[in-house]
Amino acid sequence: MIESEFGLTKDMYDEIVAEAPIISFHPDRLVAVKAKKGKESEVKRAIEDALTVMKEQQIQYPVNVAKVNAGKVLEKDGYYCFMILGQTDDTSENDDDAAKFAEKQIDIGVKAFDNYFA
Repeated sequence: MIESEFGLTKDMYDEIVAEAPIISFHPDRLVAVKAKKGKESEVKRAIEDALTVMKEQQIQYPVNVAKVNAGKVLEKDGYYCFMILGQTDDTSENDDDAAKFAEKQIDIGVKAFDNYFA
């Protein structure tokens, strides 16, 4: 998954943690990478490209569109994080409400990432 989905090869990072669901219906992904010195821009570009592919080129189930669109790439001190996480919203009645729900869910992960470095 690391190389095929995210374009990250072993020569690009010192450490990596990745989680994804077994069931491919769920778009949730978390990849945290400590880039090797001098490879930071390659790592960032690779995970940004992976997020672009998920948002623009892959077909998503309607219930997952807002979650995927809320996905983020985070960066701090040579660490990079690809994040599409959160509960699935099965109660919103329109796209705007679903987007707000997804943003609130992803913010939980963003705060956790930021707090790690605080």
